[in-house]
Amino acid sequence: MKSLRNIAERELDLGIRKLWKEGIGIEQWNAMLGADDTAMARLAAAWPGFVPGVVYSAEAMSEILGIPIKANGPVPKPVPGSIIVYYDGWSLSQLCSCPAGVERMYRDQSDPRWHAKTGYWELIISSRLSPKRRRTDSESRMLRHHPGFELALVPVSCSAVLAHLKKTGEDLLADATSHCPVCEWKHNRSWLSVLGSRVHVQQVWQVPPQRPLSTVVARLLLPAEHLPSEVQG
Repeated sequence: MKSLRNIAERELDLGIRKLWKEGIGIEQWNAMLGADDTAMARLAAAWPGFVPGVVYSAEAMSEILGIPIKANGPVPKPVPGSIIVYYDGWSLSQLCSCPAGVERMYRDQSDPRWHAKTGYWELIISSRLSPKRRRTDSESRMLRHHPGFELALVPVSCSAVLAHLKKTGEDLLADATSHCPVCEWKHNRSWLSVLGSRVHVQQVWQVPPQRPLSTVVARLLLPAEHLPSEVQG
C-alpha cells in the first residue's frame, strides 16, 4: 500500500482513465472493496505485469540447476508480486557450466569476480517500458517505491531468470531487457535478457537489443549466515 501512495499523481490519473475506458467505474471499484480473497487473487493474477509469489528454495535450485547444494534452515514464505530465490554465491561462468546453464544459457564472457552475497534474495521486476523511455526513470521509480531494495546484481537476477525459465519455460523479464549491475561496485553494468529460449548476458559496451526495458530490484531477505549450509562439490 505504501508503494501505491508513492505513485506520481499523473500516473494515478492515467491508470484511472485506462480503467474507466474499460468500464471500471465507481460501482466496480466498490465491488472490489467488498470482494473476498479468492476474487482478489483472480483479479491480481489477471493484472498486467503481476508475478505471483514464487519461492525457489535451496533444494529447488539444486534440483533445477543441477548444482549440488545442501542447506538447512527456514525457507521464506511467498510474497505476492515477488520472486524469492536461493543464491549460493556462484559466478555466471559457473551458471553457464551447470546442466541448466548448458541447456538454457549462452556462453558468456563475464568476470569470475562477479558475485553477490549468499542467501535468499527477494526480487521485484518492473513492468516493461518502451526502448524510447529513459531507463534511469524506471530505476529511480522502482527504488523509490520499494524502500530497502537495490538494483539486482546480475548473478542474482540471472539465477532467478535461469531457474524460472528452466522450471516453467517462461521468461521472467517478459521479452524485455534489464540493465543490471555486475557486482557490488555497481559502476559496471550488463544487459540481461532471454533470447531464443536462452538466458543471455551482454557487456554494456555492446549495442543492446531493441526490446522493451525492465528494471529488477532485490534485497537480501535471509543471509546465508542464518542458514546452516554445506555446499558439496
